[in-house]
Amino acid sequence: MKLEWAEQALEGFRNIRSQHYTQLRLQNIKNACSKIFKKKSLFLVQVFQ
Repeated sequence: MKLEWAEQALEGFRNIRSQHYTQLRLQNIKNACSKIFKKKSLFLVQVFQ
């Protein structure tokens, strides 16, 4: 299953910045969040079928 983002959500996700974390750390956090979103989305699809 392919996860498609709403344009506004994708733009917001791409624009996440932090003065406390390095760019590499932020990329790792974004990757982890993306995996969590996908897992939860797949779970919801299974529940509501």
